[in-house]
This record gives sequence, C-alpha cells and structure tokens, in this order.
Amino acid sequence: MSDKSPNEIAAELDDLKRSISACARAVSHDESLAVTFERGQGVVNVGGTNLAEPQESLSSESVAVTRGQADSAALWHAHHDGDIHQRNAPADSVARRLFDAVEQTRVESVGTKYLDGVASNLEISLGNRLDALNSDSDYTDVLAEGLALLLRQKMTNRPLSDRAREVLSHCSDTLQKISPDWLDKLSDKQNNQKEFAQEVNDLLVAMNFVDSADAGEYAADAEDDFDDQDLPEDDSESDLPPGESDSSEELPESEGEEGDPVDDPEDDTGTEGADVSETPGASRQDTSGAAAEKYHIYTTEFDEVVAPLDMCSITELRRLRERLDEHVGDLQSSIGRFANRLQRHLLAHQNRSWNFDQEEGVLDTARLTRVVTDPMQPLSFKQEKESKFRDTVVTLLIDNSGSMHGRSIVVASSCADVLAHTLERCGVSVEVLGFTTRAWKGGQARNKWVIAGQPHNPGRLNDLRHIIYKSADTPWRRGRNNLGLMLRKGLLKENIDGEALSWAYQRIMGRPERRKILMVISDGAPIDDSTLSANPGKFLERHLQEAIKQVESDPDVELTAIGIGHDVTQYYKRAATIGNVSELASVMTTQLVELFDKAAPLKKGRQRRGARLS
Repeated sequence: MSDKSPNEIAAELDDLKRSISACARAVSHDESLAVTFERGQGVVNVGGTNLAEPQESLSSESVAVTRGQADSAALWHAHHDGDIHQRNAPADSVARRLFDAVEQTRVESVGTKYLDGVASNLEISLGNRLDALNSDSDYTDVLAEGLALLLRQKMTNRPLSDRAREVLSHCSDTLQKISPDWLDKLSDKQNNQKEFAQEVNDLLVAMNFVDSADAGEYAADAEDDFDDQDLPEDDSESDLPPGESDSSEELPESEGEEGDPVDDPEDDTGTEGADVSETPGASRQDTSGAAAEKYHIYTTEFDEVVAPLDMCSITELRRLRERLDEHVGDLQSSIGRFANRLQRHLLAHQNRSWNFDQEEGVLDTARLTRVVTDPMQPLSFKQEKESKFRDTVVTLLIDNSGSMHGRSIVVASSCADVLAHTLERCGVSVEVLGFTTRAWKGGQARNKWVIAGQPHNPGRLNDLRHIIYKSADTPWRRGRNNLGLMLRKGLLKENIDGEALSWAYQRIMGRPERRKILMVISDGAPIDDSTLSANPGKFLERHLQEAIKQVESDPDVELTAIGIGHDVTQYYKRAATIGNVSELASVMTTQLVELFDKAAPLKKGRQRRGARLS
C-alpha cells in the first residue's frame, strides 16, 4: 500500500465502504439499513451502532475486524426482537451483561448457519475483542465473554481458539456450574428468542446471579396479559446490539435518527426492577389520575449545572479544542461563508451615529478650531449612539444526547463556535448551552426510586446535566476552549428537552439586554429510557410542548428551533427541519438574519410581564 498514491488509497477505501454497506444490508435483509462512515472519526455506523472504521493502511486485519463488526450489527438487526429482549431481561447489572452476551451469540449463530463468509468475519472480530481483554478488564466482561464462548461452541460446532480457551480459564470456577444439559437446552431454543430468553433466565437463577422472583420479570407474570392486549400499529423495537443506547433511532448521518416515543401496552407490573434499554418511550404505567397527567420530577438531588472545567482539566479542554479546530478547519469554507454573510448583514444595519458636544467621550477633532478661535471654549467630545443590535443576546441551546454523536455534534459545535465569534464581533452577546443526562437509564435518581419500592408514575427519573459552555458575559477568546467539551467521549447521553428549554429560558430572562433570541438545535424528540418506562406515554414530549408554549407566549423572547433529521415544526411556531447536518450552518444563518430583520419586541412587553408577575 505504501507505493500507492493518496487518490488510489482513497478509491480503495471508497470501494471497501460500498462493499461493507452492501453486505450489511444484505445480511440484515433490510435495504433501508443506514450504513454511514465518519471520515476522521474512526467509526462506521450500521443501523445506529458505532464500529471501528478501517484505517487508510487497509491492513487485512483492520478490514476483517470492521467487516465482522458490521456483520454482527446487521445480524442483530435481522434476528433480534427488542421488545422480547426487554421484557425478559433481568434487572441485575451483572446478570443483564450475561443475558445480553448470550443473546448476541444466539443472533450470530442463527444468522451464520448458511453464511460461511460472515461466520469467518465474526471469528476475526471475536478474536480482536478477546485480545482487548486483559488483567485490568472487569470480571463481568470476562465472564460474559466466557459464557458466550461456551454457548457459541455448542451452537456452531466451531472449535475454540487458544485465546478463547485462555479467557475461559479465567472464569472456569464460575462457568463449571453450567452442566452440558443447560447448553443443550439453550442450543435447542436458539430459533425461538422468547423461549431462549426464558431458558437463559433459568440458567442465571441456577448460577445464583439473580433470584427466581427477579429473573425474566415480564416472561412469567406479565406475558399472558401482554399477549391479550392490543398492540399499536407501529410498535417500536430496538435494532441495537447490547451496550448501545437506542435513544437515537433515526440519526440522519451517523447514529440513527431519534424517533418519537411510542406507547408500549405492557401493564405496570413489568417495570418492577427492570433495566430498560431496548424500547425508548415504552410506557407501562396507568395513565389515569392527575399525577399521570401533570409533569413532575421524582428528585432533583442529583441534577447538576456545570461548566466544562468542572468536568475535565484545562489540559484536556485544550486537547479537545485542538480536535474541534481540526473540524472547524475542514468546515471553514462552508460555515465561514455563512458567517461572513451574517456579519455583512448585521454591519449593514449598524450605521454609526454620534451625539456631539458631550462633556466626555471621544475627542471631536472637527471642533478643535473652536480652541483656536476661542481659547476659553472647552474641548468638545462625542459619543457613539448605541446600535440596536448591541442590546441583543442570543442563546444557542444544543442537544447533547447520544444520537448527536459523530458528525452531528462536530458540526453543531463548529457552527456554535464560528457564529458565536461572528455575533460577538457585531456587538451581540452570545451564550452557548448544552443539555444531556449524567447517566444512561436513570442513574442515581432511578436507584433511589428502586430503593423506595418503585412508586407508580414517579415523574422525571434521571439525573440532569446542563452545561454552560460559554456564558453571555464571557468573551469568545476566553470561552473558545470550552466548546471542545462537546467532543469528549462519554458526554452524550439522553435528552430531556422540556426542562432544558425552561432552564435556558430562565437564564436568558435574567439578562439585561432588551432583545433576547433563543435558538434550540436538536435531532429528535425527548428520550430518556428510565423516565419513559415508568410514566405514561409521551410524558416528556407533552412537557416539551408545555415549555415551548410558555416561552413562545412571552413577548420578550424570540424562540426558534432547528431539527436535524427530525420535524420540530410540530412543536415550535418558528422552526426549520434539515435532512442533513451539513445544512446546519446555512439554516442557522438564515434564521438569525430573518430575526434581525424583524423589529425587536417592544419594551412594553417586558413591562406587562413584570406587572403580571408582581
């Protein structure tokens, strides 16, 4: 490869990507399966799952690993039912890890019966994954791989590699409890996911990982009721393998886009201790009663509002900023073009005018002749009149959910960076905020709820994390490093948009500027698995609509929104929807230009509101 030109290498990479995409769609039996590559990001996305991207060296090992990972994700898409998986998954985290691992093994075993090439790719990918295990690896991960290896050998009759036997030796004390009969039963059920899941739960009980009362909670008590209920026409289910959050199901370019939550007809017995991961938005609670209708919060004890320096060191922020600069450089030609357009537009409106004969200010040189003609005449000063745009604050509220991972968050942070700098040069104050959660699937708030006995309709059930990347009073040059935090691994989790919007609204209302513009950038409806699994359907979506209504009714704030691959016009009066994140800079600029072209809200609106609140 070293003697090939960059163009030849790029052409081979493109051919490889087309090949992987075509194979993934064929293996998944889904021609619409989203397969996208993020150049420079080190990932390829298959149906919402991030995989390693082959490097430009195109080594056989790199290519084989990526092919195997893509095949695994495609098989999961084809042979896995997310609803069945969720209803039978144990609540205990260790047991859940084992449960997920053997389900992946079942999927791959079923899918490769007549696909020897795919089976070979999976072998290489498995070897790469086992090589990553070391003495510092969590024992649960080692045990999960060991159990999956035993089951894989039984189902496929493929021999174990030396590395696989080595991994098994590290957990042999635990796995020796598994008799051959258990493996036979699991192998016999591999074509029936529901029966297979029930057998896995029985095995976990026998291995003392869960109590019999907690294993497969939906499988026994709720299953009969579930079968008798009417299902929605378009029941949502997960297409993601274990370990991937499905809070983003339709990401337009790299992570699958975020879909609206749907109602799951399970009754409320199904949530006892369950760790929800497969069907975001599934509701299993009784929707009757005032508590079920009114938005409420279980606890705010673990919520946080943080600055980037609260989360990482200055050194790490600088490193992240360098990464962002690389992307801004790549996007400069497109974003910069729109930023220059915005700047020219604003400056065209900012005709300079002066108040003369002032006692202080800038010396009026045109009137210096007075000093010569009349030495007793005092010096004359002038002061520039305040521009109408210099009494404006713009808040950019950016969705930091997991579905924004990849190119979406890169472009969003780059746009925020360039446009904030542009607006600042025009005398407009800019605040950049982000919103996500501290944990997947509930965090400490959910743990507290579980300990309390899991009361019905608990309300919002996750730990909020609101981030102040740049306050309106912070100059861009001092806050520029903070914007790199958006690229930090592990930051992006779930999104509770309604509370984030209310928080941003309260912040902008505390600003002294006369004109206030609030712009929301999001790629989907509110999604928080923990909250939506324990409350009525569309619980978060309804609250977002209420929050939007409150802000839009305030004449002091001009609210606008941009949806990335998600129709936000159903929520906001002033909004735009883009199909590709590459359009973000253009749409942000267009909306800001339209807002600045409009007359500012009358100040009496603020006075009316103040009188009303008093």
